[in-house]
Amino acid sequence: MTTNNYALTLSPTALGLGSGEYVTDVRCEFGTVPSGFQSVVKPTMTVQVLGTVSNGYQIINRADVGGKYLNEWQTAKTSWVTKVYKFATNTTLPKTGY
Repeated sequence: MTTNNYALTLSPTALGLGSGEYVTDVRCEFGTVPSGFQSVVKPTMTVQVLGTVSNGYQIINRADVGGKYLNEWQTAKTSWVTKVYKFATNTTLPKTGY
């Protein structure tokens, strides 16, 4: 049993992807685990979208999980929508009087 937490970088650069190639799906597979296996902290995922994605664009996220418990498969699925917000940036600096 492990209590280690891991942070994985799945950027195109870290994965050695070519120009125009991007990560679109992520899968974690744990194989056979000991009794009592569980998360010690809530899993999180941080993503960055291309700058060309329009303001208000909606991304459908899906997650599913499964495992065998007492010789029976247990599964769960969920989905949610993430809306992209672009914040306006000032391109001119304020005048200070000098």
